Amino acid sequence: MGAIRSLRVFASIAALAIVLQGCDRESPVGAVILTASGAIEKSNRGPYNPKRDLFFKYHEVSFEKAFEFDRETLLLLGIHSVTVHPPEIDKPVTLQGPTLKSVLRLLGAENAQYIRFLGLDGFATELNAEDIASKDWIVAVDAGRKPLEIGGEGPVWVVFTPANPPKATEEEQARWPWAVFYMEIK
Repeated sequence: MGAIRSLRVFASIAALAIVLQGCDRESPVGAVILTASGAIEKSNRGPYNPKRDLFFKYHEVSFEKAFEFDRETLLLLGIHSVTVHPPEIDKPVTLQGPTLKSVLRLLGAENAQYIRFLGLDGFATELNAEDIASKDWIVAVDAGRKPLEIGGEGPVWVVFTPANPPKATEEEQARWPWAVFYMEIK
């Protein structure tokens, strides 16, 4: 057990060092849960490869450069919480993750005019500059301090604090993409 804990501490320190150095690295320490491309200054992977990137190919996604996030790198950007109660969930749930603004800052995309989020099921939603600026968006990777799971709302669920927390209106909830694995920034 001590070796596993030491390995986790080492991975956390290594990930923090990478974040502080501008995230210039070949690949994340852990499994990739979110890929960002488009109008970004920082990247840690090269172009889309149709032979290697079959899931992107399936979703008709291509890019010249991208940034791959593992869960640890996202959490190192700061942990913020929001409690929401979507109708399909029995009780309110507290989600944790970095702010969208901190993710954009890391990418050098603070002035993003448009973001398109793509879910594992192919559902896409978009935010314009006004949407991005007007809400405190959270790039949630945890629910109740446990990782969001694929097959549920994970690996990433993008939400904001509803006007009447924790109960969101249907319009608010419709703007919360879940099972997000990709974001395109313009």
